[in-house]
Amino acid sequence: MCIRDRRKAIAADYDGLRSLQEKHPDLSCLPKLRLTDIPTEVERTSFMTKSILGVPFNFTQQPTNGLTYIRLRFRSSAVPYFLRFYLPLFSFALPRIGTTEHRYHKMAEELSLYTTDLSLSTVTYTDPLDAGKHDQAIILKIACLERNLDKMFDLLGELLCQPDFGDAENTPQLLRLLSTDLSNSLVDDALSFSISTAGSGLREAYHLEQKLKNTRFLCNVGSALIRTAETRHYIDDAKYHCETLLPYLINQNNMSIWAHGSAEVQSKVESKVENLVTRFKATFKSFGRVFAPLKLEAADFDMPGDEKADDVFSRSLLRTFYALPTQVNYISSVLESPPSMHPDKPALQLLAEILSSGPLHKEVREKGGAYGAGAFCSNGLFGCWSYRDPQTLNTLSAFEKALEWGATAGNITEERLEEAKLRGFGALCQPVEPQNKGLELLKFGITDEMRENFRAGLLAATTTKVREHAAELLERARRGETSQVIFGAGGNTSQVEGLEKQGWKVEYPIEELAPGEEK
Repeated sequence: MCIRDRRKAIAADYDGLRSLQEKHPDLSCLPKLRLTDIPTEVERTSFMTKSILGVPFNFTQQPTNGLTYIRLRFRSSAVPYFLRFYLPLFSFALPRIGTTEHRYHKMAEELSLYTTDLSLSTVTYTDPLDAGKHDQAIILKIACLERNLDKMFDLLGELLCQPDFGDAENTPQLLRLLSTDLSNSLVDDALSFSISTAGSGLREAYHLEQKLKNTRFLCNVGSALIRTAETRHYIDDAKYHCETLLPYLINQNNMSIWAHGSAEVQSKVESKVENLVTRFKATFKSFGRVFAPLKLEAADFDMPGDEKADDVFSRSLLRTFYALPTQVNYISSVLESPPSMHPDKPALQLLAEILSSGPLHKEVREKGGAYGAGAFCSNGLFGCWSYRDPQTLNTLSAFEKALEWGATAGNITEERLEEAKLRGFGALCQPVEPQNKGLELLKFGITDEMRENFRAGLLAATTTKVREHAAELLERARRGETSQVIFGAGGNTSQVEGLEKQGWKVEYPIEELAPGEEK
C-alpha cells in the first residue's frame, strides 16, 4: 500500500472513530435496576447518649466481631491560628511517639500488642443546613479486642496525658517523614489540592482548612531539617507547639466520645471512659474552661501588609496555576452552592452525575485526552474537574460548555435523569461496616432524618428542576463567578505563558520546586 492510500485509510479510521464517539450507544438490551427497587428509608443507627463528667458519650450496639471501637472527637475551631499549622504534625505524630513512661519503640510495641487501628484525622466541613457556618475537628480512632479494654484505655490515657513530642531521635525522623509524604502528595493528590485551593476563595471552611498553606509550612520545615545537623531547635519547636495544642483539644466543652461495640461491654466501656475523663481533669487544669471559637477580622492586624492577615477569610475568585514537575494537569473550576442537606442539593447532585457521564466524559476525557473528568457538588461547592489532563484552557471552556449543554432543553432526558438517580443511590446504598455506622452524624452533624429527606429529594427531582439549576450555574459562570485553579505541568513553557497572557497567576506550591533555588 502506497503512502497516499495509507493516509486515506488513517483518515477513514479517524472519521469512523469520531462518528462512533458521537453516537449514543443503545443500552436498552441490558438488565436494569429500577427506581422502584430503591428503599425509601435509610438504615437508622441508634445511639445511647449520656454525659460522663460533663463530656458527651455516645454508644451504639453493633456486631463488631469481638472488637470495641472508640473515637474521640476534638473540636479544633478554638485552637489559636498560630497553632493550627501544627495540627497535621500533631495528627501524624501522636500515634508514633512515646510517652514520659515509655519511649516510642516500646509504646509502638504495646499499642501493637493490645490495640489496632490507632489514627487521627482532621475534618473541616460546612453546616449541613447553612453553608455560611462551619466547624473543624480532629477525630482519634482506636480499637481493641474486648479482653484488652483495660490495657487500651491505659495506653490511650498515657499517650494523651503524657506524650513525648521531644524525643531527640524520633521527632526529627517524624518531621522528615511527614515533609516527604506531604511533598509527594502534591503530585499524588494534586486534584484534591486543586479543588481545596479553588474553594478557599469562596468558602471559609476551605480557607480555614489551608491544606496547601499547611503543606508549604511543613515541607519548608522538613527541607530545612534535612540541610542541617543541628536539630534541637526544630525538636523544641515541635514539642512546644504540639504540647500547647493539647489543652485546647482535650477540653470538656470541645470534645465528645463515641463507641461501637457489643451490649456485653457497654457498662465496662462507660466505666473506662469515666476513668479516662477523670485523668484528663487531673492532667489539664483548663479542662473545664470555655474556649470560644476564634474568628479573625482584618481589624485584628495593625499593619495592612501583615502576612498573618492571610488567615482572615476574604471572598476572592482565583485564577492560579501551580507549577509541578509533571507532564499533565489537574484542573478545577468551582462555584458556590447550597450546603449538603439544602432542598436544592439533590437536584444539583443529579446535575453533577449527568454532566460527569455525559458531556464532560465525552469532551474532556475522550476528545481532550484527560485520564478522568467529572463534576461534583459537596460541602458548599459545585464544580468541574479533570485529572491527568494534557489541556488547560480548552478544558475550562469545556466545563462551561457542559453547563450550557445541561441548560439546553431536551438534553437532560427522563432516561438520563433516572440513570443519574440510580448512580446516586448506588453511592448512598453501599454497605456500611458495623464500626462505621453513624459516622455522618459524628463527622458532619448529618442525622438519619436529614439523610431520608435527601433521598426523597433525589427521587422527587425532575428534569425541569435540574435544567433550571444548570441554567443558573451557567449564568453565574458567564458572569465570572468561578474560582479556577490548576496544578500542572510547570515545564510546559508555552502552556504557562499562554495562561499568563490570559491573566493567570503562576506560582510554585513549595519553594523546593521553584527554579533557581539552592536545594
